[in-house]
Amino acid sequence: MSALLESLTVPHNGLSAETRLQAICNAGLPGRSEEAWRTTSLRAYERRSFGIAEMPTVAPSRVADIPSPRVVFANGHYVPELSDLQGSENLLSIAVGPSKIAYQTSFTADRFLEEIAESQNSAGVSITVLAGAHARINWVNLSIATSADVAWHSQHHVHVMEGATLMLIEHHVGDADATHFANLVCTLRLDAHARCEHLRIQNHDAKMLSFCSSFASLESNAHYRRLDLEFGAAVSRHVIDVDLRGEGAVCEAHGVAVASDKQHIDTRLNVSHIGKNARCDLRWRGIANDRARIITHGGIRIRHGADGSDAAFNSRNILLSNGATIESQPVLEIHADEVKAAHGSTVGQLDPLALFYLRTRGIPEQKARAILTRAFGNEVIDLIEDSELAKAANAALAVAMRDKTV
Repeated sequence: MSALLESLTVPHNGLSAETRLQAICNAGLPGRSEEAWRTTSLRAYERRSFGIAEMPTVAPSRVADIPSPRVVFANGHYVPELSDLQGSENLLSIAVGPSKIAYQTSFTADRFLEEIAESQNSAGVSITVLAGAHARINWVNLSIATSADVAWHSQHHVHVMEGATLMLIEHHVGDADATHFANLVCTLRLDAHARCEHLRIQNHDAKMLSFCSSFASLESNAHYRRLDLEFGAAVSRHVIDVDLRGEGAVCEAHGVAVASDKQHIDTRLNVSHIGKNARCDLRWRGIANDRARIITHGGIRIRHGADGSDAAFNSRNILLSNGATIESQPVLEIHADEVKAAHGSTVGQLDPLALFYLRTRGIPEQKARAILTRAFGNEVIDLIEDSELAKAANAALAVAMRDKTV
């Protein structure tokens, strides 16, 4: 067994070596033969090992610019002294502690990280927005550098009850020297006529190994709109599974990935149309520089009986250097009649005519390239209707562009 897998499956939180953990160890790390892991191999890290994450010391200044209400975690641990939910008492309920997620019933090799999180009784937060309420919350996940590399597994739940609205801003912020392994699982449930606006900013340190699994389930006429900004980590792999269960459910999932140096950013979208007259709109933008690699998998499945479905996946990408790599994988699987489905995918360079135009206006080439690249990323950010979310997303994109000098 590899040192990596051995360190990730050390039982803690009072659990002994469970049968499920043993099954994971017996299966070993997934390789390229596993379709879901074909584009992100862990073999390069199999000799690394990570200790169990303890509660780190966190300076209040780390969250000073993140407004309340907020829930703060550091290295997988809840930090009550930095969390602040004042003003939300009548809108939502919140519980923190070990939790279980019943999203699957048997072990599968491609879901081994979710399985580890569940088997180890991982802690997390459960947020329930009360029926008819309108709430907002900042959810902060910090990675703090420690004397040794550590790993943590966490499970979180978000439930938006019937007719309620939630604005959720998810921050993943890295320390300058953090080289940890983060494994986060989040489930989101939207009852009938519920709505959720979800912004996720992943800006871990460039040495982090970041793995995230998001599962969303939508009932009738629920509306889920999310924007993912993927900027940080040495390796980032994010699986987003959305089930449109109810009639008239809507999912709009957009994202921007910006990578430089040797970064590896892999996003896997899987949307299932189950109820009738559901709609999904997936738009992704990738910008890769140096020797970075960006992968976007856009899978849409329209199940039998999901008539009236309207589904679209659009992925556009820019290569800023000859050493960078971008893969875009649209997959449509249709088992129903009377549906509308489309996909499009492109990989290219900056428009030379637009670049020439800016140069003729006296703008230096590097600045002209930065303007065009920023405008390219803003194509999906401009889709945000809420001004607060748009402002936060624009600020995060500007910082990422500056730091990566793209």
